[in-house]
Amino acid sequence: MRFAILSLALAALVTAAPVAQGPAPAPAPGPGPAPAPAPVPSPPAPFPSPAPFPSPAPFPPPIPTPFPPVPTPGPPPPPERRQAPGAPAPAPGPGPAPAPAPAPHPSPVPSPAPFPPSPSPPPPPPPTTTPFPPPPPARRQAPGAPAPAPAPAPAPAPAPAPGPGPGPEPIPSPAPFPPFPTTPLPPPPAPTPAPPAPVPSPPAPAPPPAAKYFFA
Repeated sequence: MRFAILSLALAALVTAAPVAQGPAPAPAPGPGPAPAPAPVPSPPAPFPSPAPFPSPAPFPPPIPTPFPPVPTPGPPPPPERRQAPGAPAPAPGPGPAPAPAPAPHPSPVPSPAPFPPSPSPPPPPPPTTTPFPPPPPARRQAPGAPAPAPAPAPAPAPAPAPGPGPGPEPIPSPAPFPPFPTTPLPPPPAPTPAPPAPVPSPPAPAPPPAAKYFFA
């Protein structure tokens, strides 16, 4: 026990003893003067103002109507006044107002020139048919003169050129497809019979009356 206490005290003394150190290191140099601030860039030049829009062309004047204006009818004539016999004739009235002069009629729009008529197709040429030669005139023979020589027989018509012969053999048609096997449809399911009505159970028999026993 005493050895353990002495060991702990010795370890504490060794730990608390100052350790010999060398000379202190020189202080590190400072950061130096601060760098000058960067110059602030000048603001960009403003955008040029856009060119003004051109004013639109004025609307053309309205086209005059080709119809003349309808004249306005004047006031109705005054009623006829009857004159008594022997009375002087009344002075003539001013008469109806002159009708206004009609407005000048605008020049009508010239109508376009009519389309030229379409040329009709030429008639088809007549069919070219080779007319038969006229028959030779009949020669009358004088009595006692020798019979004229018979006319030469017409040349026989040339034989027609042989044709190309029979064509290639026709390709036989393929055999028809066999009929597709058909599967008969299954018979429809039989209708499910309705469940039988429940048979009412018979009523339970009444219990027999309890027997009474008398003991003497």
